Amino acid sequence: MSAFKKTGQQPTTEAESALDTTRNVSVTLRGRVHTMTVDIGEMTPGLRRRLATGKSASPEAAEDATVEVITRCVASWDIEDRQGAVIDLTDDAVREGLSYNAMDKVVKAIIEGPNAAGATPVSEESQS
Repeated sequence: MSAFKKTGQQPTTEAESALDTTRNVSVTLRGRVHTMTVDIGEMTPGLRRRLATGKSASPEAAEDATVEVITRCVASWDIEDRQGAVIDLTDDAVREGLSYNAMDKVVKAIIEGPNAAGATPVSEESQS
């Protein structure tokens, strides 16, 4: 099993590492635990507002906001589609590869996971 990872810069100085907002969290889908690297710094007040208002506005707005949270906040994951291929972190791939129920679980893990017991900053994990 491989993981899909978006390209990005890694912290290069000690100060940047101290401000690292990435955390590894897990989510259970179809009876299997998946690992995601989440950048909680991407969960801005505006994004939270779009998520909250989208859920009450219409199914389309709710889906749009949910997909935006996933594609902005997840840096990498090992979540696979039904054929066993890791789902790319793009709008279209997330919409086609995950059910709405699965998307909702992923968003819940993004929001709650970084604060849960056992969620560690990625920079701390790489040092152990």
